[in-house]
Amino acid sequence: MYGLPANTELSRQLSKERVFTQFKVNRAAQDAFNADISTMFISNHISEATVPGLKPGKKVLGIYVLTLNLKHPGCGKKNLELLAKAIPQNMVFALVLDGTVQFAVYYENLYATKPIKAENAKLELQGTDLDEVWEGLIKSIGNIVVEGENTLVEQIAADDAREALQKKIEDLKAKAYKEKQPRRKREFMNQVKELEKELQNATPKKED
Repeated sequence: MYGLPANTELSRQLSKERVFTQFKVNRAAQDAFNADISTMFISNHISEATVPGLKPGKKVLGIYVLTLNLKHPGCGKKNLELLAKAIPQNMVFALVLDGTVQFAVYYENLYATKPIKAENAKLELQGTDLDEVWEGLIKSIGNIVVEGENTLVEQIAADDAREALQKKIEDLKAKAYKEKQPRRKREFMNQVKELEKELQNATPKKED
């Protein structure tokens, strides 16, 4: 399943009710979860024992793939965050609906791929130990490109900072567009120029 070695396959059903009870999920969150997700099961366990030649990591000793059968397109972000925080394991989510699969992972933020046909949905294991494999899955699913000497956590922080700057720029441009007073409009656009310089300085230059 998902292009992973046969030895990793488990197909172990996971009860929603058990998760709700064990982690004391409130009624509103339970209703939201049930509205999106039909059933869920642990489909794969990636470990030293199930993947030949793979070594344990210093931090990661195993990675689980949790398959979620959806009731409709899309799954609420809070549902995946609930599972990621409630179950203390390194997990990749596989969201399944009508012959399509969408992979997601929670690490600092929630990252997800676009849904693709199930037969093309594959998880590539890159690295010689589980730390490297886990980081590779996060980068792949999150489409994260680590720049220079950054660690993965540092890169995520840098990407988040640039995204926040971009949002501020867009908000100020919208305010400037609506502003009727020329002086205020100029003030907004001057702020935009300053933030654009800051964004440019925070963005690595592409090599020729």
